[in-house]
Amino acid sequence: MSGPEEREHLIYMGFPGERPPYHVYEAVQIFNDCGAFPVLVPNSASPQDACGDGCSGIWLAKDSVRAEIPAFETAGEKMAHKLQKREIYKIMCQFTGYHSPWGCMTGVRPAKIVNSLLRSGMTPDEAVRELKAFYLASPEKAELAVETACNQERFLQQQRRHPENVAVYVGIPFCPTRCLYCSFPSHPIGKYVKSVDRYLTLLEQELGAVIPAVRNRGLRIESLYVGGGTPTALEENQFRTLLNILVNAVGTEGLAEFSLEAGRTASRRQN
Repeated sequence: MSGPEEREHLIYMGFPGERPPYHVYEAVQIFNDCGAFPVLVPNSASPQDACGDGCSGIWLAKDSVRAEIPAFETAGEKMAHKLQKREIYKIMCQFTGYHSPWGCMTGVRPAKIVNSLLRSGMTPDEAVRELKAFYLASPEKAELAVETACNQERFLQQQRRHPENVAVYVGIPFCPTRCLYCSFPSHPIGKYVKSVDRYLTLLEQELGAVIPAVRNRGLRIESLYVGGGTPTALEENQFRTLLNILVNAVGTEGLAEFSLEAGRTASRRQN
């Protein structure tokens, strides 16, 4: 149990309903890096000292400071969500002193945001300025995101010319540990180690049905991507089995890309 002094410096976030909207949760997840994730409380259960009476929208509070998040109702739903994420980020920065180098951008593909800016008619330089001004990204990250998007454009153009070329994603839903921010269907491998062999057997069966169906539709597999989870968390013999399954089901001839996520080894190996 935390004492009165510790509770005094907690950050609270209130919201309507039983859980915060997804875009709101995305915004506060940014602050996992500095250990300042707020206490989430529905407005119906908000502490009196943080919320007071009549809470109905989204708000943040720390000590005696409370900030309401505007609804931005006239902006349209998509833009309203972006503006709310930006406002939440700015307030959390004030409460914590932490500023993410990526600003209020969330997700795993910042180049996707850049692509939408470039398609709207912006030049690369204008896109960099937009990432810094609206998304509050650092100059280095803004320039990196735009450079990456520009480098990817020729591949996107090729895909538009050849829509019959497809990529196959194979997910390995096991990790050494489950990260708080992760939204993927993954499980700690130490707890589910007995499920790995069964999963690989079912994966082989699924690929045996899916790959012929893909090719029978006249589609050409040019990219095979193995993600997760953390595929390299598998034991060596299981990893070898995985690669054999992929080679036998998909093959490597004609592939332009065969990629695999590699990360932390399983903690049980380090014991």
